[in-house]
Amino acid sequence: MVHKMVYIFITLLLVNCVSNVDVKPHTPVVLIIAAHPDDETIGMGLSIIQKKKLGQEVNVVVAVDGGKEEGTPNRETRVNRRMEESKSALRLAGLKDQEMIYLKYPDTNVSHSIEELYNDLLKIMKEKNPDEVYIQAWEAGNIDHDAVHFAAAQAAKSLKILERTYEFTEYNALHQPKLRNPQGIGFAALTDLPGIKVNASEEDINLKNKMLAQYSSEGALSIFRDWPELYRQLPAHDYLKKPYEKQAYPRFDNELKPEIEKFFEKKNLN
Repeated sequence: MVHKMVYIFITLLLVNCVSNVDVKPHTPVVLIIAAHPDDETIGMGLSIIQKKKLGQEVNVVVAVDGGKEEGTPNRETRVNRRMEESKSALRLAGLKDQEMIYLKYPDTNVSHSIEELYNDLLKIMKEKNPDEVYIQAWEAGNIDHDAVHFAAAQAAKSLKILERTYEFTEYNALHQPKLRNPQGIGFAALTDLPGIKVNASEEDINLKNKMLAQYSSEGALSIFRDWPELYRQLPAHDYLKKPYEKQAYPRFDNELKPEIEKFFEKKNLN
């Protein structure tokens, strides 16, 4: 009888302790991976604003330094300026400096550092353990964009988190109006996966426009004012084919594709 009473007492004590534990709700972690300083704002500005309003942790990785090619006059000054513009824009959306990561790969040449970038992104993904990952779309608009997309997609694949990885479009539809879908913007690599348009209030749109205005080195990006945002689940792209055959830069065949082939061969992936 005594043993039974002790057992009941201990059980009640444990139940009371558990009920008094302050269990904090999980804060969703979002990881956004962009190529250049400004791509994160152009392609995901509204989403960043809305996710921060919901109390989510938003981390932004900018892979390339944005300083243009080596030998550009005052290149280092331009690199620092664009990074500060990006930070100013993201601060307006509520990000803290520790939520911004700048890897500073050389502008126009990140395609020659795919494995190194892949390893950097793999490390960041492991550290942040994101609930959602957003990467620039595979869209044949810019070799840096597509190289960063590829490295990020392969890192997500290695960690088996493709089901929570999304791609966001940027300016491809601006140059290719025939690719636009009824929502007003499109993806170059056409698949059966639909795009999801980010609906935004006037307040959010105005804040994004203020973020865009921080990029004085880029003419304040006025062309992207009020430009809609679109994202979709990451499709199973064939990375040995151009995202869009009729519109692709010559460097895809000459530079990016050979680097992708080398990556696949070394990692024994495809």
